Amino acid sequence: MFNGINMKDSKVTVLMSVYNGEKYLREAIDSILNQTFRNFEFLIINDGSTDRTLEIIKSYDDPRLTIINNQKNMGIPKSLNKGLKIANGEYIARMDADDISLPNRLDKQLAVMEKNNNIGVVACWLKIIDDNNNEIRPWRADRESNSPEEIYYTLFFENCIAHSSVLFNKKIVLKIGGYDESFKKSQDYELWSRLSKITKITKIKDALVVRREHSGNISFETKNQHKAKEEQLFLRSIKTILPNNKFNSNKLLSLKYDEANCLDILESLSILNNINKSIIETAPPFLRRDILKESGYKKRNKILRNFARFFFDFKRTPTKILKFIMGYPLDYIYFFFSFKRECLRLKMGKGKKNILCIVPYMVMGGAERVVLNIAQRTDREKFNFHIVTTKSENNAWYNEFHPYFQNIITPGKRVSNEKIYDKYFRELIKRLDIDMVLISNSWVGYKYLPQLKSEFKHVRTMDILHAEASPGASDGLEWEILCLDRRVCISNHLKEYMSQRYRNSGIEDRYIKRLMVIHNGVDLRRYSPHDLIKGRFKSRFGISDDVRIISFIGRFSWEKNPLLFVDTAKSIIEKSPDDKLKFIMAGDGPDFDEIKAGINEYGIDDYFILTGMISDIEVIEFLADTYALLVTSKNEGIPFSILEAMAMKVPVISINVGAVHEIIKDDINGYLINPENNVVEQFTCKILDLLSKKLNYSEVVKRARETIVSEYSLETMGVKYHGVFNELLGEN
Repeated sequence: MFNGINMKDSKVTVLMSVYNGEKYLREAIDSILNQTFRNFEFLIINDGSTDRTLEIIKSYDDPRLTIINNQKNMGIPKSLNKGLKIANGEYIARMDADDISLPNRLDKQLAVMEKNNNIGVVACWLKIIDDNNNEIRPWRADRESNSPEEIYYTLFFENCIAHSSVLFNKKIVLKIGGYDESFKKSQDYELWSRLSKITKITKIKDALVVRREHSGNISFETKNQHKAKEEQLFLRSIKTILPNNKFNSNKLLSLKYDEANCLDILESLSILNNINKSIIETAPPFLRRDILKESGYKKRNKILRNFARFFFDFKRTPTKILKFIMGYPLDYIYFFFSFKRECLRLKMGKGKKNILCIVPYMVMGGAERVVLNIAQRTDREKFNFHIVTTKSENNAWYNEFHPYFQNIITPGKRVSNEKIYDKYFRELIKRLDIDMVLISNSWVGYKYLPQLKSEFKHVRTMDILHAEASPGASDGLEWEILCLDRRVCISNHLKEYMSQRYRNSGIEDRYIKRLMVIHNGVDLRRYSPHDLIKGRFKSRFGISDDVRIISFIGRFSWEKNPLLFVDTAKSIIEKSPDDKLKFIMAGDGPDFDEIKAGINEYGIDDYFILTGMISDIEVIEFLADTYALLVTSKNEGIPFSILEAMAMKVPVISINVGAVHEIIKDDINGYLINPENNVVEQFTCKILDLLSKKLNYSEVVKRARETIVSEYSLETMGVKYHGVFNELLGEN
């Protein structure tokens, strides 16, 4: 029937990349070959499949079908770019190996494309089914975003176009470089974001493609990888239209997910108004401003509806509703009638210099640990330490701090309005006769600095910077940082980073000179490997002596990337099922429930223990029984978990981010993972090499301990901070 067809004359190339897709592949291929539009080239790239994929493709005898066989798996973006260069068609129709195209899909999409030469991409609605071919809920963003303007607007916040639903102009895509091969996931969203700036993207309001959601494409791992990439794209897009505005990333992400009740509603809408205005002002000329404006109104109204839903969700307890509605008035009532009275009961520190430390909370975190260590190792005959927290989290380490701070003030659970803290700080400085304010990771503390310096000119100020993503290193604090008399960076890398930021911002050299480096330190007497404490942790959790523990220590939040630890554990278990292993995660945070759900979905609950928050002595016992510590953070300074593990002669395997390379020398005193390559595979290989004795465990941990003893002791750290306090307070 198709004899004599020259594929070089085909108007359309259907492009499919498939890796181990045998289960649904035949149905996907049949749906293309049975299209009512017949004159197309069907280019299938077998991306190194190890199942029956190639056999299934070769079973078809159709001249329109061409097979490209990758000798090894290259991944979707590389394979698709390869296909784009080979394709003969003027237009490319994407197709996935587990989806189904309705018979008239190509006919309808080509008709729209041929009729409108200013359109570069034509998508269509999806019908979504499960493993059993049952239709499930439609994709909201897909159905709500149809016109070029709606799609352009939505792409700033989220993807709204299914990869296998598009027909696009090949020349335009090649002109902008094709797919970005650094995006192993969400490469389609990244491409649409770029294309929307140079051509119109439209959508047919008809479900011409059936997408199948099954365990292979909606797994915990896949969803989280897509989510991370989509958040990256969202922040990148906003930065392109608001390059000079300084917004907190978490607040922007709350807007992306329409979580307005997480923020002050007026601030949310103010940020969104700025974004909407810039989207309209910077939009390509081929788009209609009035429709873009309408899209902005819809987004704003959706946030307002979510906000209203918060109030009228009567499943909430009356106390919670009342607290939210009356938040600000109650803050002021509490301040004037309760906090002032509490201040009268604070212990006064006469005859000594008084230092007020401002931290977000007292939990298992490096920023808080540094402040605790400073108070422990500084001359208590000369200095009084007081601490105030600024977030409503469980201050699980309260008892650790209590012996070293004359006063601990934790108003966070009772405060909705961050601005009320200005009044708290002012009252504390006056009441406790504060000589110095020390800020560690508290955004609220930084915002108070200009008022502090204006009202209390004699009070010295300093902060501690822990990583490039620390609040004190964030954009938007250019005025506040000029109010700091000294800035301590915990690594040389961070000091150089901040110095360059200052220079780029045109800040004078005299402020750059206020930057200094003091490394964090470890108590070498407590964090010392000896047989007396070995086995205690295993005994407490019923773990036999012959089981090896792979550990994670830290906050369960996005920057520490605990999901990567779970993905790595799954990989290790699959590749080494006979090794007796336990994966133990110590800590707590906002991602705790998601981690538990992921472990359960993978079916590896028996291999895991989540301890929650543990005390300082429990950390020591934990490390004494740990075989290896994995550090999976997206950004870091030099985390205490690394220092403590190395002091305890535990090998550390860490992603090479921030200043980690300053302390870990790869294959000498620990192991570094390249963040640009397959990190799960790298972590897995290192653990398996340790288990099989391919790596010299004893030599590495010996050198790790020597590194801490020579450069990162708590005594050295204490002496240096003592010197800074003497220098600053001696100038009063």
